[in-house]
Amino acid sequence: LLYERIAREMPNARIVTSAERKITALRAQLGAHNEFAANAAELARLVAEADTLPPEDIERRAAALVAATWPGAPDAGMWLAEWLRRTGKLAEAQARYAEVARRWPSSPQGLLAVRGGAGNALDAHDWDLAQQLATSLPAAEEADRIVREDLLKLADRGRRIDRWYSRAWVVAILGILAM
Repeated sequence: LLYERIAREMPNARIVTSAERKITALRAQLGAHNEFAANAAELARLVAEADTLPPEDIERRAAALVAATWPGAPDAGMWLAEWLRRTGKLAEAQARYAEVARRWPSSPQGLLAVRGGAGNALDAHDWDLAQQLATSLPAAEEADRIVREDLLKLADRGRRIDRWYSRAWVVAILGILAM
C-alpha cells in the first residue's frame, strides 16, 4: 500500500499520522484475512468508474455493497448518498443518508450522514428537516458547534427567502389583477 510506504519511508513527515489512520481504516475494511477484499475492490472500481457508468448500474452496484455485511458498508452508503445528491436525486439521497444514520448511528459515517442529510435538505429547500437534523447534531467540540450553527442559520435564511419570494409573487399577481 502507498500509505504503508509513506509511513515506512518518511517516519517524521507530517503526513504519517494521516497515512497511519488510512492504513487502519483500510485494514478494517478488508478484514483480518482480506475476506472483504472483493467488496472493497468493487467499491473502489465503482467510485473510479462512476462518471462512465449508467446511473441505474451505479445505484444497483452501490446498493448491493450497502446491503452486504462488511466493514465498508457504511462508506458505500455514504458514497451512494453523496453521488445521488451530486446528481440531483435529492429525495433518494435523503433516504440513503437516513439509512446510514439509522444503521450505523455510532459510526463516523452515521454522524456524517446526519450532516449530509441536513445539507441535502437545504438543497431540497426542506427547511424544517434541515433544522431538525442540524439540531440533532452534537456540539461537543467547537468545530461541531460551528457546523451546527451554520446549518441552522442556512435553514432559517432559506425559510425567510422563500417567504419573501412567495410574498413578492402575491404582490406581483395582485398588481397585475389591479391593472
